[in-house]
Order: sequence, then structure tokens, then C-alpha cells
Amino acid sequence: MKSRFSYASVYVGLGYAIPVSNIMAQYLYQPLSQTNYKDDYIQDLNENVNWLPWSEDSFKKAQSADKPVLLSIHAVWCYWCHVMDDTTYADTEIAAYVNENFIPVRVDNDHQPDINTRYNVGGWPSTVFLTPHGGSIAGITYLPPDQLLPMLGEIQRAYKDQKTEIYDHCNNQIRQRQSEVSKVESTSPINLELVDMIARKTAGTYDPIFGGFGDNPKFPSAPILKFVSHLYRTTQEPFYMLMLDKTLDNMITDGIMDRHGRGFFRYSGSRDWNNVQHEKMLEDNIGLVQVYTEAYSLLGKDSYLETAISTMNYILEDLYDPEAIGIRGSQGAHSEYFGLSEDSRKNESPPPPDPYCYSHSSAAAASMLLESGWKLSRPDAITIGITILNKLDEMAKNNTLFHAYSPQGPHLSSSDRLLSDWAYLLNALADAAIYTDASELYLERAAEVAQQMIEMFYDEQKGAFFDRVRDADSIGFVRIREKHLPENLIAAQSLIKLYNATGNNDYYDMAYRTLSAFVETNGNYGEHAAFYGLCIDTLLNNPVEITIEGHCENQETTELIREISRIPQANINLKLVSTSTSTKAHVCIGNICIPPVNNPSDLRQAVADAVVKPDDPFTNLMEEITNL
Repeated sequence: MKSRFSYASVYVGLGYAIPVSNIMAQYLYQPLSQTNYKDDYIQDLNENVNWLPWSEDSFKKAQSADKPVLLSIHAVWCYWCHVMDDTTYADTEIAAYVNENFIPVRVDNDHQPDINTRYNVGGWPSTVFLTPHGGSIAGITYLPPDQLLPMLGEIQRAYKDQKTEIYDHCNNQIRQRQSEVSKVESTSPINLELVDMIARKTAGTYDPIFGGFGDNPKFPSAPILKFVSHLYRTTQEPFYMLMLDKTLDNMITDGIMDRHGRGFFRYSGSRDWNNVQHEKMLEDNIGLVQVYTEAYSLLGKDSYLETAISTMNYILEDLYDPEAIGIRGSQGAHSEYFGLSEDSRKNESPPPPDPYCYSHSSAAAASMLLESGWKLSRPDAITIGITILNKLDEMAKNNTLFHAYSPQGPHLSSSDRLLSDWAYLLNALADAAIYTDASELYLERAAEVAQQMIEMFYDEQKGAFFDRVRDADSIGFVRIREKHLPENLIAAQSLIKLYNATGNNDYYDMAYRTLSAFVETNGNYGEHAAFYGLCIDTLLNNPVEITIEGHCENQETTELIREISRIPQANINLKLVSTSTSTKAHVCIGNICIPPVNNPSDLRQAVADAVVKPDDPFTNLMEEITNL
């Protein structure tokens, strides 16, 4: 799996590695203000390089001129991308050489993620050299001017002198990628022992000194924290509580959280959370609102509640775009600003957010706002979540669900018909059927979107979903439809919710086949393997249906909803009915329903009375893990 941070790396293309110095060693984890980078980091590209978009016309131009393509993959939040634009590509000698000998193509990582996943060489920026037909010759991440120029010459000469070998190598790459896709096949069964195995692997990456998972760089890793929270709730194993408690405490007290502002930064270069890269990503902050909200219900710490609320407020006040009706995707790195004291910041302008909203992450935000709006007694969040969801659904109905959009409408040069956008939309519709009064309406619409998603992306022969629609005009590696675990998990999670809501076994079977397809490869996906375990555990346990009648601003209702987060059942099918009358909770398992209750302790007891607990497949990790 590719790294989530920028660093100098070498991609082996022609059977040899292009030598690269350790130039990034002097830059990577220094505070960004120590360089001479301009504060106004969101800017138009310099005009020296004649950048073209990723398009059929651009590659036809390369074929006609018989020139290799220089592909630059960048991101608006990526500090080193802007440095490379302002230094390397602003160099007149480099620009002239590129324009003369290459066809330069620029791709925004966030606008065209399907291209990024196929050509990224280990971080951002990715500088990739392609044949005129889209085969990958070689690539690297950031390079300063004095190192890119000789590399350009080497690639240009190699393309001229070794064209046959290059195309042979690229054809082999195509076959290898097709072979990798064919391995994602629903042939192995899923079971609770697999969940146990993933739980053990997760525990093995835990940092008992500073909390978190892995060494460095260290990411907040919301998918892992969700799994650990789920494991603690369902097993009552104290070790999971320890992992959760230490990690969440240290993330609040150390530098990964913006303590003078709000929200969380993307990662720390050190395991103690203090060497922070200062961009803030919407998807991370969505996940962490959910994690801290759940952890408050589980562990009762007021600091977790305060963190969930402040992070939600950051999303709503700093990233929400009411004109676009969506959430901006990120806020870029700026160490000089984020290093200021709270009082000093008041006199400075914060770094601006990404000017675009993204369909998948705005849909994820809608889900979070609907769920957390009830758990945190925030009707304003619920209203905004519904507004965003309705906007995205209208785009889907009008065939304009492009990946990126702004107040001016869909960004037509961004990717469209991506699984991630449709899966997150489906998940949000399924959540709206839980958390709004228009349950039947949203459930009906969810069934329609599920059918569209299946028709566009599902592999009927081998199971699981492809990441994009079939397109005969696609270029290079994009011609190969791939299956990636993260968006398949959202699709599976959505199908599980539809199965719980409707009892339609087709949804269960498709979710099963989707998860089954990744039994052999889930370990390649890092933190997402943890969420894979959570989805399997949810699917394989019978749903416990809990219906709560109440109002989101009613304290008794809030307490009942929070109690659900403490009930040790893997698959809870929640239904909310908004009413101004007294709060009640109804518990049903299959066709058996328990008389209604109206307080948390009675709700917990009602579920315990109704459920016959099976043999626990999990063993006591505290007995096996020592020296903590």
C-alpha cells in the first residue's frame, strides 16, 4: 500500500532504479516555515510549463509527437507539491526542456483519485514518466531543480534509445496489474476466527508508550480506532479499553490536535505525536468525530465529548460551504500559522481550505452529521447533513455526480462514476433512513441507488466492486478496473444496513461475497484491514433491533442512544422515531420483541434478556500480552 506522506522514493521502471539523492532528508520533518515557501500557497500554476489535463487529446498529442509524458500528480493540501511548482517547475531551463521533450500532464490527486491510485509512486507530488500510451517508465516524488534536470535527460534518452524494451516492460506491467485484480475473488469463507486474527494483528501494532498504532510516521487512524472501540464494546476486554484510552488521551494532549484552533492534523513524523505535518483532512476529522463521540459513550470522559464537539464545529464552521452545499476537502499545511499562540492567531488569516467539495467525503460528512447530531444533541448538524445528502442525491439523479464540485457546479474535469462516490452516497441514504423522519422515503431511494451501484460496479463473476465504470476510451492503467478494499468496505457496510432494514437476503449475500473477496489481500491495506474486521463481525452476527422514540434535544433520548454504544452486541440495527412524547426504547430480535423501556439500565437488561450469547471466539488478550 502506498505511503500517505511525501518523501523521496524511486520507482523501478526499466529494470534499473534511477538514482536519487537524499535531498528530502534535510526537509521532510522540519517545520514548514523554515523554508522560503510563500504563505499564499493556493495559487495558479506558473505559466512556464505548458501543462495539459489528463485526456485522450493530450495522449494523442504525445503519440503524434512521439514524446514521453511527464505526469505530475499533486494535491492542494500538499506542501511539497507547491514547493516543486514554485521552484522546480518555475525554473526556466527545466520548463523549456520539459516543453521541448515531453508532453506535461497535471492531475489533481483529489479530483482524479482513480489516476492517482494507479500512478502514484509513494507520495505527493508524484513525478511519473509515461509512454504516449500511458505505460509507466519510471517515477519519483519531490525533486529540486538541480536534480530533476539530469533525470529528464536520462528519461528522454532512454525513451529514444530503448523504446522497444520500454513498451515490452509496460505490457508486462499491464499483465501484472490484471493478475493482481484477478486475485480479488470471492472464494474463501469469512468467519469470526478471521476477525480474531485481525484483532490480534491490530493489537500487535499498538504503541504502549505513546498510544496509537505503528511507529513513525504516526496517523490518527480512525478505522483502527473504530475497530478497537467495537472490540471493547463487544468483548469487554480491558486491553482494548487501555488501547483506546491511551491513544485518545495522547492525541488530545499532544500536537496532532490543533489545540488553539479545532480539528486534527494529518500525521506526526514522530511516534510521540509532536512532529506534526499541519494539513487537516476532512476524512480524518469525520472519522475522529465518530471515534470520540463513541468513546465518550463507552468511557465517559468529558474531554472526549468536548473533542467530538469541537471537531464537529471545525467541520461545520471552517469547511462547510453553504453555497456549494458540501464540505471542503482539506485545509493546507502552514506551520508558521499553526505554530502561533491562540491570541496571535486572532491577528492572522488562517490558511484557506480547498476550494472544492468532494462527493464521497461530503456524503461521509452527511452520515456523520446525522449520527452525531443525535448523539450530541445537535439538530443543526442533522439539518446540514440532510441538506448535503439531498444535494448529492439530486446530482446522482441528474447524472452529474462528479467527484469534485463547487458553488459553480460539478467540476467536469474531475472523475465521474466512481465507486467511492456511489458507495458513500448509498451509506448516507441508509443512515438517513435511520436518523430522519423520512425513513421510508430514504430507504426506497437507497434501494434504487444500490441497484445503480451494483449495475455499474459489481463483479457478478468474482464478487466485490470495481472502482470505476467500464470505459473503452480509458488510457493506460486506467483501462484496468481495479478492486480496492476501502471503498468496497463502504459498499459492504451500506448493504449490511439495507439488509438489516429490509431483511432482503440479496443484500446480505452481496455483502458477504464482497468481504469474502478480500480474505487473502486485506492485510495489504494497513489501517483499512481493521475496518474490514469490524464489517465482518457486524455481518456475521444476527442483528438486534432497537427502536428509540424521542427527540434529539431530549436528555433522556440522548442517554438511551449513548447506552446503545455500551451494549455488547456486534450488529445493532438502530431505528429512531422523532416524537415529542415520552422517550421509549423497543428491543426486537427476529420476531420476538421485549416490552418498551425508558432508561439506560433497563435497555441494557432488556437486550441481555433477549440475547442468547454464543461461545465467544475471542480469547483473553490480557493473558497473552505481557510487559505493557
